[in-house]
Amino acid sequence: MDASSGIVQCPQCANNDQISKVSVVVRQGTASRPSEYWTGGAFPTRYPDVTARTDLARELALPSVPYYGSLPGKIIGTVIGCVVGIFILAAILGAVISSRAVASWLSVLVGLTAIVLIIGRLVANKRAVDAERQRWPALETAWYDLYFCARDDIVFSGTTPSRNAPARRANMMQLIAANG
Repeated sequence: MDASSGIVQCPQCANNDQISKVSVVVRQGTASRPSEYWTGGAFPTRYPDVTARTDLARELALPSVPYYGSLPGKIIGTVIGCVVGIFILAAILGAVISSRAVASWLSVLVGLTAIVLIIGRLVANKRAVDAERQRWPALETAWYDLYFCARDDIVFSGTTPSRNAPARRANMMQLIAANG
């Protein structure tokens, strides 16, 4: 940004005639409309909005807010897995008590390890997503500060133009992370 005039210039070509905010490029390259499909019945079925994006808009789009996936589904699956595991462990323990075989004890150990690993993975996933969600507002703010130069095909920060990257999703995300 030229401090005296407040005009954003490309850090590579030092021009401003091909500069656009990244958010504007994405908005102009995105079309969304409701869609209806005839499914063979008496009435067409309405589906969620259809979104079409140009390649550039897809590359420069802000990724979705991190989410837990289907957390209720994961919890229900884990609970069902644990209940089934407990029934299997109860059957194995019944066999162990009657025969005291080493293989039976090993089965109990493997079953308990599996249950602990499943629960541990769910907790680790939740912590990772929580950390990303805490950083999200800063990343979103950094994304709204980005500019795109069509001449040089680069993305750069309006506040620190020396930080720039080719206009590709992975490079842009590194730039956002550095600025956010």
